[in-house]
Amino acid sequence: MVAWAVCLPVLAVGCAGGATRPSTSAASGSRTTAAGPGTLVYVVAHGNRTAVGEMAPDGTGAHLLPMAGPLCCYAPQLSPDGTQLVTAGEGAVLVSASDGTGQKAIWASPVASVTSPHWSPDGKLIAFGVTTSNWNSPGPPPSQLMVVSPDGSGLRQVATGSNIRDIAWAPGGLRIAFLQNQGDVWVVPLTGGAVTTLYGSGTNLPNGLSWAPGSALLFGQGSPYGVYSYRPGQASATSLLPGAILPSWAPNARHFAALESGRIVIASADGTNPTTIGPSGVQSVSWGETAQRSGLSPGPLSSTVNRNRS
Repeated sequence: MVAWAVCLPVLAVGCAGGATRPSTSAASGSRTTAAGPGTLVYVVAHGNRTAVGEMAPDGTGAHLLPMAGPLCCYAPQLSPDGTQLVTAGEGAVLVSASDGTGQKAIWASPVASVTSPHWSPDGKLIAFGVTTSNWNSPGPPPSQLMVVSPDGSGLRQVATGSNIRDIAWAPGGLRIAFLQNQGDVWVVPLTGGAVTTLYGSGTNLPNGLSWAPGSALLFGQGSPYGVYSYRPGQASATSLLPGAILPSWAPNARHFAALESGRIVIASADGTNPTTIGPSGVQSVSWGETAQRSGLSPGPLSSTVNRNRS
């Protein structure tokens, strides 16, 4: 069973890039211009599997977290206080300490795939998508948008759809935006109710969602690839970074991270000053608060990880 969470991030390895970006090497320790505080967590191809890595926003300190096993791991995201990490496994929502230790499944199913677990702004809930994995009927498989507490309690359904993915909480935590097979960006109240269109993308399917306090909704689109921003009420989305996909706001919304040709790109909030950092073969990235931990001795991560996957 393959989790739907891997479908869009894999595109990052082969999508067409734009202009060549300035680049730094995590292995050399060279630094970019200050990109603000926080920690980048990402999924990267590592041999014949994927692994979860982290590094500083200036490209230094790249290393892999000690996370492995048949359930692990896609779509990592740090909790708002930087103490915990949530990831999607094959049919499971997994929570661990921010260093990857003590991982446990807080929700799991042998007949469903999990997509895009995402912390609420206050860190009290995790939203995620559940899609039936053994669907044999015509049309796309049904999905549910769920929320649960980090300890696994309080599970409830918020909405239904089709292949729900790329979830983002609205600032304030009272609404949840998501993508599904019908295109567009959808939004639903946390309490449930009507699912409405937040942004109409037409036939240009979005990828990746990020919504930070005081900032516009950030997402990628294809044909051509690029990162766009949108504030409710705008006539159309604003192009920020051509050639990139799967964006993630920095906690202070002054910069964002995205992927281009399997590398992480850091850019200012308006898309200017893009700089490529870190290893190759990256499949998803999330920019969270600075990770808080009690003493991890990480293994090194080369800046030239093979990005080809069989």
